[in-house]
Amino acid sequence: MICLGGSAVAQTGMHFSQYIFNSQTINPAYFNHRSPISAQVTSRVQWMNYKGVPNTHAAMGQYNIGDHHTVGLVAVNDNIANNNTFQISGSYGYRLNLGKRAQLAFGARVGYGNQTMNVKGYLNDTYDPVLYSRRSVHHFSIGAGIYAAGDRFFVGVSAPNLFNNGLAEKGIVTDLDRGTYHLIGGVKVAQTKKFMFYPTMAFSLTPNTPLYASMDLNFMVNNGLWLTTGVNSNIGVMAGIGYLFDNGLRFLYNYGFSFGAYNKFGGGTHEITIGYSKDLFRPEFSKRRYTNGKGELKSYRKQKRRYK
Repeated sequence: MICLGGSAVAQTGMHFSQYIFNSQTINPAYFNHRSPISAQVTSRVQWMNYKGVPNTHAAMGQYNIGDHHTVGLVAVNDNIANNNTFQISGSYGYRLNLGKRAQLAFGARVGYGNQTMNVKGYLNDTYDPVLYSRRSVHHFSIGAGIYAAGDRFFVGVSAPNLFNNGLAEKGIVTDLDRGTYHLIGGVKVAQTKKFMFYPTMAFSLTPNTPLYASMDLNFMVNNGLWLTTGVNSNIGVMAGIGYLFDNGLRFLYNYGFSFGAYNKFGGGTHEITIGYSKDLFRPEFSKRRYTNGKGELKSYRKQKRRYK
């Protein structure tokens, strides 16, 4: 969810369309309101018709400890042309109850990152102090966020990277890896046993780049089929389909396309997410049960799906 404007600076960070499922990558305070344990991997490739296209791969997982603590781990590899960034970070969040069915969390994370630039094939005979000053840097990062979620809503604000880290020495050029600020949220406006309508919005601001905004309409049909469509400020449209299985697995696919000047690179954007979440502490009375002739406790049906 990093701005995709004309500046190359904005494209050095990761970008995900399905932020409703990938919130952990941008907000260290994020917690899964429906399940105490979750994990997933996401892969995204942009502008398929262009050489050196941005591609991002992420793996993440988290665990809710009791009623008030959450720990998480995120690993991301982001590549665009000759620039590659790898980051791994651990997070901790403290959750406060907002009534009986919602919580507010304050989170922070600390991570290690490595940014490299392969200049082979990109340089000419002219000495370029930006490219030659440093081809690889190792750095630590710190992020912070606030996140609130309940049965019918979520909202979060975060700054996942508070430090500026870049490939150029300070004073030569503005750092490449700038901090981006995120605001995301969504509200269920309609929900029945077989249908859910869940509109969401996201805003991202990177210094010296245009504000990025996205509005998405999400639907769940028959407690499993996930459909989504949306528009963004880059004159782009997105559509996706997925399925959330009863055993906790979920599979999602998104395709995005931009128009006008934003489509100068050609091709669309593909994003695939595979995730898993499980309620380890589901109470025994959460299902209808009966005792058979052998005295064994059996269930009439599977428990209803948990969408996140």
